[in-house]
Amino acid sequence: MICANVTSTSKYEGISWNKEKERWQVDFHLNGKKSKYYFDNELDAVKTRNRVYKRMVILSQNPKIQNQQVKEKTSQYKGVHWHKKTKKWYVQLHFKDGGTKSGGYFNDEQDAAKKVNQLCNEFEISEKNPGISGIPNQQVKQKTSQYIGVYWNKQNNKWGAQISFKNGNTLFGGYFNDELDAVRE
Repeated sequence: MICANVTSTSKYEGISWNKEKERWQVDFHLNGKKSKYYFDNELDAVKTRNRVYKRMVILSQNPKIQNQQVKEKTSQYKGVHWHKKTKKWYVQLHFKDGGTKSGGYFNDEQDAAKKVNQLCNEFEISEKNPGISGIPNQQVKQKTSQYIGVYWNKQNNKWGAQISFKNGNTLFGGYFNDELDAVRE
């Protein structure tokens, strides 16, 4: 049975792409009950399906996939990281004093690297990616603060205040409606 929101299927049995949720979907039909589970990664979906079938003593349709490792996206540039949930590249600089500065989200990895260098110039530190020059062509619109230790929390639509120390400890100052209130904290 194929739902209207499923646009493509996987090469693996029982796995399909759910366009509406933009995630891989696994359908289980066990003991007359239908269940759906969603995954960011196709191989995670397959592994979960195989694990459930193994517990239920059902022959797995995808036995070869069991031991494959899922490779996470990593950037070739310093200060650029892959954000799995948004499927975007994000910029975050870490300073020697333990502080951080976020630079936003990007569809293009090289644009994110350019933003890292812009922030380095802004804070008068050496560029993290000296082979990359220019300004970013496209930035995904996300609220970011111009202040160190202040960030936008999309879940509750408020500004957060948090300080990170060299020893790994963090001090959370709370959430605020106004960015400047978060700075004052």
